[in-house]
Amino acid sequence: MTVAERDVAKDDDRTQHVRLVFAIHRLEACLGQAAPGRETEWQQEVNRALDLLLAAMKESRECVQRDDGLIEEIKLEKPYLLKRIKNLRAEFDGLFNQAAALQDQMKDASDKDSSETQQIGFADLRQRMSWLLSALRHHQAKEADLVYEAFNVDIGVGD
Repeated sequence: MTVAERDVAKDDDRTQHVRLVFAIHRLEACLGQAAPGRETEWQQEVNRALDLLLAAMKESRECVQRDDGLIEEIKLEKPYLLKRIKNLRAEFDGLFNQAAALQDQMKDASDKDSSETQQIGFADLRQRMSWLLSALRHHQAKEADLVYEAFNVDIGVGD
């Protein structure tokens, strides 16, 4: 990969990183809003934020898996990092699946009446989503460390 191609890949990585950070912030903001007495509205806002997060995560996964991306170059030029790359990909897939499962639970809950909705436990959902977001931020930091270690390129972390 030429320097110019690496610069384009870095820009793409940074762009998807910004989208992912925005989606994380959006979900955090929605989770922090009051739920009791406005369950339906709260659920709709959280569902939209989860949609945004999942879309950003999907874009991030696609960006990382591109044949012309930084990760592919790392695999070629720094083969000693292959195990960490595989572990990070598996970890990210797990986080994506957790986000999708939480979204399914939220959508199932929104199909029920409000008395059943309250049984979900908004505090529990907030906590589980907060754990997911925390794990996602930790994952981003590990990805940034990997790229920096390989190229001394700072792509940013949890801004």
